Amino acid sequence: MIVRTHAIPLTFTPVTESSRAVTWMTEDHGRLVTLIKGSQRPKSLFLGQYDLFYTCELLFYNRDRDGWLIARECNTLSARDRFRTDWRACLAASYLCDLVRTCVPHRTPAPELFQLLHRALEDLNTRGADLIHLLWFELALLQKLGLTPQFTACIECGTSMINQPGAHWVGARGGMVCRSCHQRSQEHGIPLPPDVVAALSHWQRATLPPPVSKIRMEETRQQTAAKALGIFLRMHLDSPLVSRRIAMRALLYRKKA
Repeated sequence: MIVRTHAIPLTFTPVTESSRAVTWMTEDHGRLVTLIKGSQRPKSLFLGQYDLFYTCELLFYNRDRDGWLIARECNTLSARDRFRTDWRACLAASYLCDLVRTCVPHRTPAPELFQLLHRALEDLNTRGADLIHLLWFELALLQKLGLTPQFTACIECGTSMINQPGAHWVGARGGMVCRSCHQRSQEHGIPLPPDVVAALSHWQRATLPPPVSKIRMEETRQQTAAKALGIFLRMHLDSPLVSRRIAMRALLYRKKA
């Protein structure tokens, strides 16, 4: 049976000199792999119709068995040219795609995650890469996965974290611990200033990434927020996320240059 869906290429691997295995995040079928035969031949109908970070219309032969599927047709819907000229935006997009590839099981429908990735790539293509955009995406993805971090209240006693100095972030437990509970339990955590806690909570609730012009946070505070969220991601996704470290360093280097 031939299936039509929207899809974003996450990775591709050469199989022969002219054929590729492409891993896609699709709107209707989750993450899957298709074999595109002869896609690199000069007269191939696939040539130029797909690349990393595109959104495409993909037609493939569906089957119940595991393994690669066979692509029949592919057409570009959005090429996002910025990623061919802005290497920092390209690094950020690579990380977002790697994060989705890590989180989404093979052939498990996740239309909300597809839409989130599609929107995030569109934003990157329009505004370029910035650290806050990546943190917003991570928080939105975690929420859709049912792994929402707790920033608003102490996970021990329920005390509100609004303007609470001395609070600590305990990544292994996925939440904040107030000063009193931290002193009693002596759990390992990192201190988070009240303004960082408030920012993370705000970004978690936001349906869109904050505009660059409205971001008012010192670089050191942004790094602290990124560190806290990185601890949570590594522990709860069970992945080293090397692509995250590369993308974060590139964005911080731009600020120092």
